[in-house]
Amino acid sequence: MQKDYTNLKHFLSQCNIDHKVDFPFHNICSLKVGGNVALYVIIETEKQLFQVVKYFIENDIEYNLIGDANNVLIADEGYNGVIISLKGEFENFIFEDTSIAVCASVRLERLSHEARIRNLTGFEFMALLPHTIGGAVASNLNAFGESIFDNIEALRVMKVDNKNISIESYSKEEYLNIKKEDFISLKILSIIFKLSYEEPSRIDYKVDWYKYVRGTIAPVLEANIGPIFDDINNKAYEMVSRVGGTEMKVGYLEWHKSFPNYIINTSKDETIIENANNAIALIDETRKKIKQHYDINPELRVIVLRNNLL
Repeated sequence: MQKDYTNLKHFLSQCNIDHKVDFPFHNICSLKVGGNVALYVIIETEKQLFQVVKYFIENDIEYNLIGDANNVLIADEGYNGVIISLKGEFENFIFEDTSIAVCASVRLERLSHEARIRNLTGFEFMALLPHTIGGAVASNLNAFGESIFDNIEALRVMKVDNKNISIESYSKEEYLNIKKEDFISLKILSIIFKLSYEEPSRIDYKVDWYKYVRGTIAPVLEANIGPIFDDINNKAYEMVSRVGGTEMKVGYLEWHKSFPNYIINTSKDETIIENANNAIALIDETRKKIKQHYDINPELRVIVLRNNLL
């Protein structure tokens, strides 16, 4: 570990905040790739989050807060910086009739199941999606023609603006109207959804249908990362496919044939740790082809961390 985080580690220990040194990121990345992170901090309460972010701001320490390891790539040589992961109370949710308050690190699969057993419809399409709710909202997730925003009523976020930290609440409309460049200062804490009651048999039918479709056309998405590119004027998956992305392969990594905005690990040997740099190379090469073909440089939805550079 090149940087000296001695004072930070002492501060974290004083606050009883769990942290790991030289943490192997491939252990939590669904693509099963990635080098070591110099300092991996596990936050379990909003109080801890405020303490840590305040300390970082006061001491000019750069950090990356992630809610979903499916949207992060750590280069093979590692990341000589700090990553914050939200656990504990950030994995809580509360159902009140048809309203649900969901914290940022709740998994979509679990939320879909909990809604299903309460006879609530609206989350069926989430049944097999390997994301957190915070990551899904931040990336404006769409799947099977449905959007994560379809049933959102309000959002609660932490706003970090220069030296100031505040809690802000937005309606769905207010949040969607925020300028794109301002999103970097916002970290989603929780979301309120409004669902509706439905006959259990109809919910089961929709869940089973989505599981069937996903199992038929996306059988290996459990070892994946994405979506990779942001949609601009063209659908990202169409751009990847049009430039021949589905025929490209680096190591065991390739674009998924049916969802070509996702990269999948085709290795069947769990003892093989694929290179994260292969994924980065696949992204870079495809990005160049899209630039040549469409004359646009698509922005990344995934975070690539390498030598403290995004």
